[in-house]
Amino acid sequence: MVVYHGFACAESNESDGQKVLRIEQSRTIPATMHEATVFLNGWHLRYLDGDHKVTGLGTAVFKIQRENNEIKWEAGGVIADDNFDDPYRWCYRYTLIAWNRGVFAATRDDRDLHAFYGDNAAGWETALSFHPTYIPSGYFTPSAAILPRGFGFFWAGGDDHNLLQLAYNLDYSEKFIAGGKRYVSGATNPDGLDRVEGNFLSWETKTIFKDNDLKRDYVSGEIVSVVAGTGVGSVQPPFTIVPHEDHANCISSGDPASATRTVERVPFPVAVPVLTGWDLRYVCDDEPVEEVGIWIESFEYTPGGYNGVLRYTVTSVLHDEDKGEDNRFRHRVSILGFDRAP
Repeated sequence: MVVYHGFACAESNESDGQKVLRIEQSRTIPATMHEATVFLNGWHLRYLDGDHKVTGLGTAVFKIQRENNEIKWEAGGVIADDNFDDPYRWCYRYTLIAWNRGVFAATRDDRDLHAFYGDNAAGWETALSFHPTYIPSGYFTPSAAILPRGFGFFWAGGDDHNLLQLAYNLDYSEKFIAGGKRYVSGATNPDGLDRVEGNFLSWETKTIFKDNDLKRDYVSGEIVSVVAGTGVGSVQPPFTIVPHEDHANCISSGDPASATRTVERVPFPVAVPVLTGWDLRYVCDDEPVEEVGIWIESFEYTPGGYNGVLRYTVTSVLHDEDKGEDNRFRHRVSILGFDRAP
């Protein structure tokens, strides 16, 4: 198995207005690798001329294709105010994994089909938005993992506002669909069963996009990939995001916050960290944004049979042009594991 962890950046500084930035990339993998996919493992956006209110922001990896021994994909990113005329820089972190099906019994689905777009305006009383999703496919048995490929947040109506909190949480995936639960499509689970075995996979993504108001209508979206098979496993630490309302207890930060973590007793011969949850927020008040982002800087895995050790470093940033505002960062890193085929 091979694992590549890299990044790319682009700038938009147009005299007649800005644009969504896009990058085409590729990597050559060994001919013995039957399967490969790319997922998003971090993002970073920065205005180049001071801070601004924001209309929306996002990053995504899409159009993953294989041509012989080359994996090609595109990535895009944007941050905008209502005029969308300010220069900015965008970077993203990606992780590419490739494997031989004879060694690791797993396949992948990286079509650009698994996206949600939910308007938070339909009678919601909080900035926390829930997006339960399921997809039918014969690929997803008996074990599967959901990998983040992209996200987007946009205020409804196109106005720009200060930012208080931006959060994302890709929650536990399951092989079944809970009975009676309604999904984005408006349909309940097939045949009204409490448990559906086999060709269905469900997960729930939660998002927060807010200023100082308790609720402001917004639209959010995501793209994911699926890796599934008898050789696939995952470890998903608990992580909760809640709307930030209490502005007491301000703790100054301002600079990029880095955290290095060590996870022991990882039960896989091969393990890869996946950034599946993050919570970026100002503590005392909402503020304009000059720089915002969170990404896995680096990682290493020391196999130990079924007692491996994973070390990774996550870096986060959120500030206005004064770089002295009070802010806090939280994150969740899940572990994608591969076990050897019998």
